Amino acid sequence: MAIRFYDGIKEINAAERPIQKAWQLAVFHLEIDKINKNIEKIIEILGDHENLLINSNPYHNHYHLAEVIWGSAFLAKQEEIKEKYFESMIILLLAATFHDAEHLGRANRNPFELEKRAANFFRDWWKNNSLFVENIIDLQTTIVENLVIELILCTDFNEGQPQVTREYSVKKDIETNGLKLFRLKKILNEADILMSCLPHFGFIKTSLILKESLRNPPDEHKWLLLLGFIKDVQAFFISDAAKKLRIDLIIEDFINFLHANRSLMKDGLKLQEKIEEIFQQF
Repeated sequence: MAIRFYDGIKEINAAERPIQKAWQLAVFHLEIDKINKNIEKIIEILGDHENLLINSNPYHNHYHLAEVIWGSAFLAKQEEIKEKYFESMIILLLAATFHDAEHLGRANRNPFELEKRAANFFRDWWKNNSLFVENIIDLQTTIVENLVIELILCTDFNEGQPQVTREYSVKKDIETNGLKLFRLKKILNEADILMSCLPHFGFIKTSLILKESLRNPPDEHKWLLLLGFIKDVQAFFISDAAKKLRIDLIIEDFINFLHANRSLMKDGLKLQEKIEEIFQQF
């Protein structure tokens, strides 16, 4: 039985080990345990090492990593990825797991700065743990390492996101090492910002990002910042998965709702309650 996205998020947010829980949900949802039951070994290793990924940032922490793992799996289920499906999903989930490792709680000062930091963290982890993976994946470990790092680097918001969007439009079915790498990049990029764009979570995520940058403006300002953000990123949701799930239309409805309810923005909780009543979950 398929798991609803929002139900998965609830399980992750209630878990003491959110990354391990996200992998369990992702593996079940993608049904990759039916391809190779040894996937449990990867989950076990990540569970043992989850403390390495704990981060006290209000937004860029291990719960964000877990949400992106689950979001990546949820989107990937709807994307046209058949070639080397098992390998593709492992690479995607590993990239989601480490994409914001050791995040400093601030934006990049230089393009790809924090993404390179995360990639180096993954590279060190991979040196010590790739032996556990090489027997269950049909790719050389050096290839897996390079592909995961390439995906991590593409999550740079200002440089990576626009580039991946452009590439997906013309290259989504080009294969690299037998994988639809451009599809995987787009899925990871969309999963990275998905929670901030959904009606039920957008205000909360905006508040946490502002808190991380030591800002706490009035609720009205937070709502307006959220409105500006989702208007800017709506065009990024162009994957086949996003279209099937009608994410662009959900965001469009959310934008129209916020415009129509500007007068309620001064009371963030009241507006959020109205959102909970009106918008359906998926």
